[in-house]
Amino acid sequence: MHFAPTAQKLYDRLCADHPALKAPIDQAVAAQGANALDQAALESLLIQAMPDKKGEIEQAKKGCATHQCDGKNGQFVSQLATLLIQKDRDAVYRAPQLSRPARDPLFAEAVIAKDTDFAVVANFGVFDAERKPLAMKVICRERADMSKLPKVLERYHTHGDELDIVKISNSTAYYKIEDTDEHEFAFGHPAAIISFDKKAEEQGRAGKTRPENVRVTKFYQAKVEGGQQVPNLTAPVNVAPQRETGPNLDTTPVQTWLSTLSAQLEVVGQLASPAWISEKLPASAVSLKLNIGDGLIAEPDTQATVQFSGASATVSVAANDFSAKGSEERVLAIPGNLIQAQTFHSLLNAAVNVTSRSIATATDQKAEQVKMMELVYPHAAETEVAGRQLRPLSEFSPKPEERAAAKLKAAVVPLAGDPEQNGFCARVELEPGFVSGKSPANVAGYTVEVGYRAPDGSWKGGEAFKVSGQCSKAMSFELPIDDVNAAIIANTQLEIRVRNAEGVPATRTLLPVKTLEWDC
Repeated sequence: MHFAPTAQKLYDRLCADHPALKAPIDQAVAAQGANALDQAALESLLIQAMPDKKGEIEQAKKGCATHQCDGKNGQFVSQLATLLIQKDRDAVYRAPQLSRPARDPLFAEAVIAKDTDFAVVANFGVFDAERKPLAMKVICRERADMSKLPKVLERYHTHGDELDIVKISNSTAYYKIEDTDEHEFAFGHPAAIISFDKKAEEQGRAGKTRPENVRVTKFYQAKVEGGQQVPNLTAPVNVAPQRETGPNLDTTPVQTWLSTLSAQLEVVGQLASPAWISEKLPASAVSLKLNIGDGLIAEPDTQATVQFSGASATVSVAANDFSAKGSEERVLAIPGNLIQAQTFHSLLNAAVNVTSRSIATATDQKAEQVKMMELVYPHAAETEVAGRQLRPLSEFSPKPEERAAAKLKAAVVPLAGDPEQNGFCARVELEPGFVSGKSPANVAGYTVEVGYRAPDGSWKGGEAFKVSGQCSKAMSFELPIDDVNAAIIANTQLEIRVRNAEGVPATRTLLPVKTLEWDC
């Protein structure tokens, strides 16, 4: 099936915003045969095939780049016809390094729709923390109500206090942008022009990816400045400037939002209790999924690959997607055979690798890593265990004088009915709030278990307590230790183990038996 450009944009937008609709859309299109479809024909076809999805189809149509959202006054919005990003450099002849500040011209040609009062020229390669693209220039007609400008700029960020505002006549159709120093544009950055009507309501967006990249280097005689050779701009060398072009000039990494990544690690099988974090995990013991949330990347015509333990998933942003919504959501399930025989320690300390790049070139490729531990426990800073901020998989052994601050008490009493009279019972009391969390952390479902490893290697422990809210209640444990002498020789320690709601180890507090005192 062949689509006209506007139909292709509608198809791409629907599939990006509603992934579940892709299969029925493809089925409806395939049933149409080999005839080419324009946007109107595709819209009609899809509404007939899926009448219950008419609202979603019409909404997607509004976001396409080459039509007006209000459906009035013809089918045209402002267009970005050309985009050229240029970097001019001055260099000492025969010296490889560039020494003088650069000039960064930007050239673009635009056609402004007749009923457009505001047109924002934005860099869709530079976003702020809220994923707002960078507004570089606002083109305003003479008739424009400038009090509407704040509303126009609500979804964009700017550099500095002064915005570049250009006034054009009410009848201007063609406008050429020639800015001498737009250093905020790097090679490869896409740009878009966003149209607004007199009420500051958005009409549509049109943009350019894969701009024409040009780097010009001019050569000069050298002079010494500050102990270094720099170009003498008053003494040019009779050598033609060096001119470089092409997508490979793009070396600026794509912005990523690693905060969109999360992991769902869950214990689904039986684990041997004594080993704690050093136990080899069978393939059926744990389930691991990596969640790639919406908007890992937002720059049009880019892609990112998330990889862990041999499994990977790639997300992308279409070349015509200037929504700033970003890449789609994906779930990467890690097969059990890829993580079997690992331990919780090695698994949670392993790196999730994220590689991002432009689709046009790999010269801007960037590799990043985040520990699996940070994804499993993203709100450790807001979680407290034993009076301290949670540090996943850490061990804490408070001294006797530190135990009150750690919200615990530990003592021993003689073991009742002990025929050998060489045993005692260890009592551990945990105060309310031994485990607690502040929003956005959620500790409901966390479990607390107290036990010890006997000299023969077996695990001796009581029933685990479950946290029911954002703060644990008072808990009390009693553990008989039959042979104190053997426990002392083996340097036995009581362990207060805390696991998250999915059964994954979080942290443990250690109390050496040698440090326990009689409960008087």
